[in-house]
Amino acid sequence: MQVKTCLRRPGRRSKAANMFALLQRVITRIQQYWPSRRIIVRGDAHFCSLELMDWCHRESKIGFITGLSENKRLHVLGGQIIANAQNEFEQTGRPVKRYGELSYQAGSWSRAERVIVKVEVSGLGTNIRYVVTDSRRYRARHIYEKGYCSRGKMELYIKGHKSCLHSDQASCSRFMANQFRLLLHSAAYVPCTPCALECCVAPDWPGPPLPPSRPGCSR
Repeated sequence: MQVKTCLRRPGRRSKAANMFALLQRVITRIQQYWPSRRIIVRGDAHFCSLELMDWCHRESKIGFITGLSENKRLHVLGGQIIANAQNEFEQTGRPVKRYGELSYQAGSWSRAERVIVKVEVSGLGTNIRYVVTDSRRYRARHIYEKGYCSRGKMELYIKGHKSCLHSDQASCSRFMANQFRLLLHSAAYVPCTPCALECCVAPDWPGPPLPPSRPGCSR
């Protein structure tokens, strides 16, 4: 995994603020080197925005799979899927996982989008997740498990960046000084990643390349 960019965000600002502008710059730069490749933007609900979805629809080689925050309207549209999973759990007593899909358009969206619904019911209760995508080629389960959930590996890299290089520390009183510290941590992460993969971590290690239990790998 290579670090493309790193920005420290003010705590008072929305997580979605400037996310699209940053993605647009990075993806446009990548396309200069690989113009024929299709790029899929994959992220949690903080990446979901009108600007991103409209841009992906305009660009033939860019798609998106992002989380979608739940709301009452989504629960109503997916009510039958949720009820079926709950009824099956009540009848069998065994944990149930069901997938479905629906068409949904938020008030600020320019078009209806395909939304994947995942419902898990167990003794702990009902867990509902929504994912929005422009893909029409794959079934709901494949989109969620192979497309959306695979982003978890990237989050482990971020965890390694933060926990082993302590890049989440903001000891300076000025914002730009802390941003510069983050850039230095990211610069150190670039050579540490291949070193850890080759020398410090077993080939089948499933976690981040710089595991917290092996701090010596990042020194």
